[in-house]
Amino acid sequence: MFHIANKFYLGYDYAFTNVYPFLAASSEWEDRNFVNIDLSAPLSALTFDALLAAEFDNDREVFWTQMLAKDSKFIAYLDPDTITSLQVQYWRSIFANIPVADIHRLHNAWVDTCKLANVRRPIGTYDTGTSTWSRANAINSLDYKTLEEITVIYNNNPASSVLVALDKNKVSFEYLLADYYYSNTSNYSTEFLNRVELVTWKNWHDEIDHLRYELLSSGIDISFADSSLTPTPGGLITAIEGSSALGWILNPQFGDLDYFKANYDHTKAMAAYQAFADAQDIDYEVNPLTALGTNILAGNWTQILSDDIAKGTGSIFSRELFSNKMSTVFVSWVYQMVRAETTANLSGYQLRQ
Repeated sequence: MFHIANKFYLGYDYAFTNVYPFLAASSEWEDRNFVNIDLSAPLSALTFDALLAAEFDNDREVFWTQMLAKDSKFIAYLDPDTITSLQVQYWRSIFANIPVADIHRLHNAWVDTCKLANVRRPIGTYDTGTSTWSRANAINSLDYKTLEEITVIYNNNPASSVLVALDKNKVSFEYLLADYYYSNTSNYSTEFLNRVELVTWKNWHDEIDHLRYELLSSGIDISFADSSLTPTPGGLITAIEGSSALGWILNPQFGDLDYFKANYDHTKAMAAYQAFADAQDIDYEVNPLTALGTNILAGNWTQILSDDIAKGTGSIFSRELFSNKMSTVFVSWVYQMVRAETTANLSGYQLRQ
């Protein structure tokens, strides 16, 4: 999904799901025969232009206004070409003075991201005999546009006054990232670091949740994480409940991050992680969670950013929970600019003030 701002996302028509409230508009909806694959899909859908005429006063500005006002997650499922035109208009609108070449880079990074993600989250089934998919997907539905093609789209989709006026504190993480590393005195620096805090905590909590899964799967061998325990069949739960180091893994409210932060000594989770690593003969000291956990508890968000970039590959902010909410490829490219000390290349990605 492509995050616009607030609770609003664009989704490709081939990836339709009714998990969240949605609208659907596509010139290819019926041609792709969704109903045979997803019984929750609408039987038909207007084209985007027809939808604008029917429901949004034939005005894209009305569409943007209503979509940005959504107070819970909402997805507009559209065909790829329509989404590309909306993306280009969005990028023209949120950045102060972005050249077409930089928009082309954003487009390429987004298509790369989608194609890579499709390998992990394929849509439909692949027939090796005919080398075809049973349903359209990112690999065969998304095309890279040439700079010339993007230029035409750029010229045909001027900046939106609604998006220009949008509070840029609400845009996606990768745009705040590029803006920050071009000028960390930006008006959006505070919000960016707040976002770093939010994403870091959630990803760290997700890692600890995986540890919790491992501990819960250990059975009576869980004594490796608390040597004072001597659990036996029938006494395991009581033993864990009485463990100051491990009792937290049985708490059904663990999944609530705010509850976890307010009620637990987070170093216990790190100690359990160390014990698990030792039991599995994992060289935990090279695991970035060690420094990450320390910096999280100290609120060293700029250090976390620096450490993440310095490690030389990937980003903790664009993987796992957030990999479907931003352009992971663009985030990695920004990191490369920071490592190479060529952040002047980020000038086009300054957010409008």
